[in-house]
Amino acid sequence: MAEGIVSIVLEGLSNPIIQELKSLKSVGGKVQSAQTQLQFMQAYLKDADASQGRNEAIRIWVARVRDAAYDLEDVIETYVLKVAFKRKPNLLTRVTGIFIRGVNLYQIGSDIEKITTEISELRSSLPGDLRESGEDAIETYVLKVAFKRKPNVLTWFIGIFIKGVNLHRIGSDIEKITTKISQLSLIMPSFNLHQTRESGGDTFFQRQQERRIAYPHIVDPHVVGLAPGTEILATHLIKEKGPRVVSIWGMGGLGKTTLAKQVYHHGDIKRHFDCFAWVCISQQCQAREVLEEILTKLISPTNEERKKIAKMKIDEIAEKLWNTQRYRKCLVVLDDIWTSDAWSSLQAGFPMNEETGSRILLTTRNKEVASYADKNGFLFELQSLNDDESWELFEKIAMFGPEDTNHKIYEHKKELGREMLQRCKGLPLALATHLIKEKGPRVVSIWGMGGLGKTTLAKQVYHHGDIKRHFDCFAWVCISQQCQAREVLEEILTKLISPTNEERKKIAKMKIDEIAEKLWNTQRYRKCLVVLDDIWTSDAWSSLQAGFPMNEETGSRILLTTRNKEVASYADKNGFLFELQSLNDDESWELFEKIAMFGPEDTNHKIYEHKKELGREMLQRCKGLPLAIKVLAGLLARKDTVDEWNTVHKNVYAYIRRGTDLGPDYKGEGYEGVSWVLELSYDNLPYYLKLCFLYLAHFLEDYEIPVSTLTKLWMAEGFISSASVEVMEDVSYMCLSELVGRCMVQVGKQGSNKKIKTCHLHDLMRDLCMLKAKEGNLLHIINYSADVEIKQTPNGRVRRLAIYLDKKVDIYGLGKDENYGHVRSLLFSASIYFMNSKVLQSPLKNFTLLRVLKFEGIRSGVFKLPHEIGNLVHLRFLSVKDSNFHALPSSIANLVCLQTLDLRSIDRDFKIPNGNMFSKMEKLRHIYLPRYHSARRLLFATEAVNMHTVVNICIQASSDLDDFVKLINLRKLGVNIFDGGDKKEKGTNIIFKHLHSLSVGSGWFEPIPWNIVLSCPNIYKLRLYGVIRELPKELMCHEKLTKLTLINFGNLEDDHIKVLEKLPSLRMLFARFGYFPALLVCSKGGFPLLEFLSLAKLTALKEWKVEKGAMPRLCRLHIEECLDLKAVPDGLQYITTLKELTINEMRSEFCSRLGDGGEDFYKIQHVQSVIITNIWA
Repeated sequence: MAEGIVSIVLEGLSNPIIQELKSLKSVGGKVQSAQTQLQFMQAYLKDADASQGRNEAIRIWVARVRDAAYDLEDVIETYVLKVAFKRKPNLLTRVTGIFIRGVNLYQIGSDIEKITTEISELRSSLPGDLRESGEDAIETYVLKVAFKRKPNVLTWFIGIFIKGVNLHRIGSDIEKITTKISQLSLIMPSFNLHQTRESGGDTFFQRQQERRIAYPHIVDPHVVGLAPGTEILATHLIKEKGPRVVSIWGMGGLGKTTLAKQVYHHGDIKRHFDCFAWVCISQQCQAREVLEEILTKLISPTNEERKKIAKMKIDEIAEKLWNTQRYRKCLVVLDDIWTSDAWSSLQAGFPMNEETGSRILLTTRNKEVASYADKNGFLFELQSLNDDESWELFEKIAMFGPEDTNHKIYEHKKELGREMLQRCKGLPLALATHLIKEKGPRVVSIWGMGGLGKTTLAKQVYHHGDIKRHFDCFAWVCISQQCQAREVLEEILTKLISPTNEERKKIAKMKIDEIAEKLWNTQRYRKCLVVLDDIWTSDAWSSLQAGFPMNEETGSRILLTTRNKEVASYADKNGFLFELQSLNDDESWELFEKIAMFGPEDTNHKIYEHKKELGREMLQRCKGLPLAIKVLAGLLARKDTVDEWNTVHKNVYAYIRRGTDLGPDYKGEGYEGVSWVLELSYDNLPYYLKLCFLYLAHFLEDYEIPVSTLTKLWMAEGFISSASVEVMEDVSYMCLSELVGRCMVQVGKQGSNKKIKTCHLHDLMRDLCMLKAKEGNLLHIINYSADVEIKQTPNGRVRRLAIYLDKKVDIYGLGKDENYGHVRSLLFSASIYFMNSKVLQSPLKNFTLLRVLKFEGIRSGVFKLPHEIGNLVHLRFLSVKDSNFHALPSSIANLVCLQTLDLRSIDRDFKIPNGNMFSKMEKLRHIYLPRYHSARRLLFATEAVNMHTVVNICIQASSDLDDFVKLINLRKLGVNIFDGGDKKEKGTNIIFKHLHSLSVGSGWFEPIPWNIVLSCPNIYKLRLYGVIRELPKELMCHEKLTKLTLINFGNLEDDHIKVLEKLPSLRMLFARFGYFPALLVCSKGGFPLLEFLSLAKLTALKEWKVEKGAMPRLCRLHIEECLDLKAVPDGLQYITTLKELTINEMRSEFCSRLGDGGEDFYKIQHVQSVIITNIWA
């Protein structure tokens, strides 16, 4: 994490204002020197971060350095903020006068020197937290003095300093800091820190790699929920024209390797391929070793051949491996590939572009690896176990059952087991048919989070009967994060051709290109199956790709597993990507029971039932994650009494994380905790994603996090670079997408354009997130919403504070604890919370360094935000959404750094001060006004050309939008048009080409002004609140429109419906409060892409006809309070895609027709979910 902090500081030093300061002769050299030193230190910070968890001394030194750095920051900020607290309207003059009259900077320098001496006593080299110190120190000097700046204020400001301020003293302070950094770098060897390297690793990493090796000949006896996936993967592997690479993708612990083994040993697979190779690649992919291992396994060399292979260069190994797969049907399993780089280093050993019967079965946690290995490959995403599957696995490992002499104890154990199992969050195993398709993808990828069972699934596919019959030879390699291409290609080649000892010696002497070529040829002319298990990066795939005939017509295939979706896509963009899902409840229970080994045959039924109940409860915590279920069930299998089960039940997360209740070095009889598996994914994140991931610790468990809010918070915290040519919002969303692709974050709701609307963390991933955030002191959480108040003592000074509130809490004060004096981020989370005035003013007075302030859901007796909020000049994010504030103070104009301002209070009469309060907010990007607020003139005065969002603004006519001419980057607009007299018919002359989301509201019985809609050609989301007198045919030109909401729309005629059903991209249609024709007809071919249709409170609609061929992709249908509608249309029976039908507040006659045996049951009997609620009598 320190690496990310320093990186942000270095970016801040490139700010134009700082560059101006560098131009000052007396200071510039010192600033440049500090920047150079930090850049040098940055190369060692990744190793420092990694070492903290294994070295207590380093952890302590990091904390001490962090506190000393914060002290340095505080000295500078304290003196400057004393001026800001007492500011007058003409602050700039006052501050300038103070400086000119001689602010005693010598005292500041004296305090800095004392802290510098303290730091010099620390024999440490970990200055990561200097980031926030340096950032705030420099920014405060500029912002606190210049927040009322004129256009030429920088020149004026510098001039004032030259005339009166002792720049020599400032330079002296900076020089002391620079000297300190130099001293820290000089003593760095005392901790044996190393610069970040792309390859190689320490003993700890090597041990991690060894633990990831999956032996293909050992088939997991505890397999649940993988049979369907095994068949799918085996089929793809033995297709004559199937994908070269078949990938199994999923999170760690989901069972990718287990599935790969199932495929590897499948009867069809064994019969199809001539030779087989399984290699475990893991995070550190050594390409030569992997290729040599594959080659050896495929050709079964004699001792002489082995010696030859051992002397081969990596290219020679790759070539031989390539040839083996080219001319024989080989199956190579690459188990646990982490990166595309790992695949790239092995690729030369596989005839990816040749027509060959060889195939690759790959397991990975990285979806990108699977795609990268074979863009045409097959990607299988492993899912979590359901509750029953989780319980089945749990019982198998825990080894308890009703045969216990005391049935009461058994039942209690079972109860405990069920409860603990819930914390595992179900992770499974599943693949094979894609690998044996004649025209199937080259690469079949299995993608999913760590622990989900990608390798397990790959094994199931690898051993699948069809796979064994289809391929001639097989190779399985585990690639891991550090992919050594030559070793991987050589391993694959060896496994495919089974070389003699002499041949092995030759392969060992081959160069990597020779190995890749031989491997390529092997797969080109034989039907080989190669499993690349656990590929982490696209670079890993690139390093291996030359060994695979990806573009040739060959029977060889690649099965790939990864945690990174991007890797799977990179491997083969046309490949088959299988996303591994968690086990469902039944599958989870099945797995649990198999391992826990308890059942109703216990003599004491009561004990059995109690155990069963406990087991079910614990199983819910696993959330279908097979690894977690196995760990939990394995622990309970060694515990006989109900008391022991209760002990685990009370702190189930800790037991799942550690995998044992003994000492830290105990291995748990072959079962280990899930932490190290999930931490592999965390450790593999680049620094900027680590910060983004850890920030999710702010949110409560099982909370659906709004993506729009999350990305804005990342921006406000400085996690998203503003130096890129890309838009910050796009970069922020890409960071989230990458976390999803790496199986660190799970998708909640998606919009009509398939963009992520909400996200959440798997329970065990959140547990890791909280643990890492606490270790790095990233934030502190105070939870008043829990049944028992949770308020832990801060671990040092708090920089970010999340407070969970409840309406049961009457009074809360942050107090004067010195640990809270430096808070930068303050997030209140409350449904309804009543805050008194003193509590409200406390953070505004004491937390003057705030960048984020989230006051959502707060009810206060102070209906106007306090004037003190104007002191928070660093503020980037301010939200009072759903609060009862009804006015802003004029001091809000001081917040010149604001990026996001959300004023959507519950008070409709919210008052915004007159004047140019927004004029100086040049960084403002998102503003959400109170409902129906006329702040047009205030907004038009702003210079915020990067404004992206304007919501709830009122205008008199469309032509008023012409004043938005400066807002050329606007993406979301919510506008309400009230009576403007003669102006209302005037149109706008602006074309909003970047606008994606538009909401237009008109007064009661006022028509929608279509000129606004037609001026936004690229919108994908349109909400209309008002009377629709016409639907212009030009609307059909909106080819990107995917979601349309109509509210209070008046009368819709038949012609209107015909226009709607011709919208080419429409996926969601909501119609609420209006009049439809008495006979609604959906024509054949109409609504070609519609997936969700909601009809609510529609008067006069009596009959609905859906012609065959209409709405061919409809998945969800909602009908609510259409009281004149007699029956659902006959045409629903032809919409085979319909999965969900919800009926709410409809008459009893309508609903009774839909029941089993009812007149209309035949129309909906194919629908999986039919929900009927609130029936009218």
